[in-house]
Amino acid sequence: MTTIEVHGLGTRCSLALLGSRAGELAEVVPAIWSRCLAPRGSEVEGRPVRVALLAALEQPLASVELAHGGRVLLGASYHGGTGYTWAVADGVLTDVVSRVALPNLHCAVASGDGRAYLVSLGADLVAQYALSEAGVLTPLDPPTVALPAGSGPRHLVLDADQANAYLVTEFSGEVFRLGFGSETSFNRLMLLGTRAIPAGSRST
Repeated sequence: MTTIEVHGLGTRCSLALLGSRAGELAEVVPAIWSRCLAPRGSEVEGRPVRVALLAALEQPLASVELAHGGRVLLGASYHGGTGYTWAVADGVLTDVVSRVALPNLHCAVASGDGRAYLVSLGADLVAQYALSEAGVLTPLDPPTVALPAGSGPRHLVLDADQANAYLVTEFSGEVFRLGFGSETSFNRLMLLGTRAIPAGSRST
């Protein structure tokens, strides 16, 4: 492993996610406590990584994801309980396009075919949306997929074909597979595995 470049984000900053799309190095690094998006970089293998302070945020973010070839940014705020979208033009964010309220949003995931998923640890569910190229979120049918009460869903990933999603829970220590019930939305939930949680523990 070779260290290419190191950049400081200042005090009280925490890296949540570095996004990428279509084989390009993406430029989104959320600095949670300073409530800013602060990407930095240089040129790596001929591919530019832009350097800019993109925007001040309403709430600190736990997760971000680029969509539609980097033209839309999807974000989730755990402490703010809000999911956001912004349009991205020339490396600059617009004002918020869509805003949805769900408690303790921990994860934001965008598919390659215009869908978006927000994982709510506080409500034990995955909310699913159509995500337009302008950044507009429209609930799918069903709008949410429920997880067992108190399980604390946390992280979600799509498989290579984007035909299934895999989700891990924090409080119950379980892994679930979400399957499509239609061509566009998940509605089937299958428990794949569990791990023992120590008595009295609320975290895995």
